[in-house]
Amino acid sequence: MKKVILSMLVLLAMSFLLTSFDSANTVTENKLVGKWVLVTSVEYDDSSVKQSEEGGNGVVWEFSDKQLIIHDNNDELDGVPLTYSYNDGVISVDKIFITYKVYEIGENKLVIRSAPLGGVYVVLTFKRK
Repeated sequence: MKKVILSMLVLLAMSFLLTSFDSANTVTENKLVGKWVLVTSVEYDDSSVKQSEEGGNGVVWEFSDKQLIIHDNNDELDGVPLTYSYNDGVISVDKIFITYKVYEIGENKLVIRSAPLGGVYVVLTFKRK
């Protein structure tokens, strides 16, 4: 009888942990969904030396559950739906094969860093629209 009760307690604890883990991931992912206005774009070389900094120029990133649309009149991908995934704080954008590490995500602020490309990476700061 003790073995049965112990087994049930272990199963109950595991169920609780799995449910808590899934809920935490859902909350984080839901924070990404929405429209984000680019505030600054800062480019660094591979030695983390700042190369340039620009304002947002009206660029908006719009995340749904699995789709990203970038609104940027100066980009050929303006308005093109892109598929993305978000796992362990990394946004992977299909089609353009780029990843972004999420450094900060809150109700009104998003800061991401691109993977290095040609010895350069970019840190993008957004505010919620």
